Amino acid sequence: MMTVPCSKLQKYFTSDGLAGQIWRFLTSGSLNVVISLTVYELMVIKFSPTVSYLTAWTIGVLIVSVLYPLFVFKNKTLRFSKSLFTTLYYVAYAAVSVFLLNWVISLGVHKAFAPVVVLCIVTPVTFIFSRFIYKEPVK
Repeated sequence: MMTVPCSKLQKYFTSDGLAGQIWRFLTSGSLNVVISLTVYELMVIKFSPTVSYLTAWTIGVLIVSVLYPLFVFKNKTLRFSKSLFTTLYYVAYAAVSVFLLNWVISLGVHKAFAPVVVLCIVTPVTFIFSRFIYKEPVK
């Protein structure tokens, strides 16, 4: 089994380059997924998949609204203008995600696994958009 020294991994988390951003995006996104899926799975026991997904999604948006600019892209502050634009993106994201969720379920994917399939579809688009919004201009 191949091992990676901690110093090599640390370089990616401290790097301001694309590799560092991707690693931090995947790390913070993974944390967000665990929290959001936990909320979804607990709620879907009593509520519809749509209500459960939108609640988990709202919590996830709050998490990434802080983690992406400050941790992933290393901005020094949270900016209202970027947060407003991000909110508009996430409203569209929610609509598309709910559509995808229901479409994936209609294809026969179990409702407990459907959010994972949706995440695989929307995650690359989210990284590209977030990088565009939060990347600080080079001075």
